[in-house]
Amino acid sequence: MLIKAMSFLKHHHDLPPWEVRVIGDGPLFNDILHEAQALGVDGHLSLLGRQDASKLLPFCDAMIVPSVDGEGSSGTIKEAWGVGLPLICSNLKANLELAENNINALVFTCGSEHALATNMDRLIKDKALQERLVAGGNKQVLNFTAEKMSESYTQLYDRILSFEN
Repeated sequence: MLIKAMSFLKHHHDLPPWEVRVIGDGPLFNDILHEAQALGVDGHLSLLGRQDASKLLPFCDAMIVPSVDGEGSSGTIKEAWGVGLPLICSNLKANLELAENNINALVFTCGSEHALATNMDRLIKDKALQERLVAGGNKQVLNFTAEKMSESYTQLYDRILSFEN
């Protein structure tokens, strides 16, 4: 889906130079490359293979989480916020437990390449939007610190123990 969204962007001549970097490998690696070549966007794509994302993310301009299938709480979203990246993600239920559209992310309809491309175009062109999403992400990621988790467990244990007494 991301590759198809890139093909929509390819036709926007008013964009600055851009590139999508895919971190990871696996069974879809060659399929992604072939799709990019078929759609003529391979010049805008870097398939980086297996990498330590924490070393690469600080050098990115945004994070795109175009997931189409269900997954648990997205560590990728939290990593993006942790390094101060604006976020675009699909509206999977698990993503929406973290992301709020136009607050800390741009959220698009899962499966819609055009909606993803529209949000990518919007984010590339709007510096104020980028800054707003980063600020929202910085605020939201504070809910996932070790201290916050410890505090939540302590509150849970206090409630459980109060029922036993």
